[in-house]
Amino acid sequence: MRDNGPGFEEELIEKIYLQYEEEETHHGLINSYRRLKIEYPFLDLRIFNHKKGACVQFVVWRTIDGV
Repeated sequence: MRDNGPGFEEELIEKIYLQYEEEETHHGLINSYRRLKIEYPFLDLRIFNHKKGACVQFVVWRTIDGV
């Protein structure tokens, strides 16, 4: 997902990533990540700013044997 807004402050990106470790969070990105991770164990969440806004990616990796 990408937008053309002002992007995320670096402190906010860091705060979101730190919530990976917390047992309970009310942040929608982390909740979505955790739900997707159940179905797709090889999942990464990437949050970054690009030239014209912010970008959030859920990246699903496949193993070589396709499992």
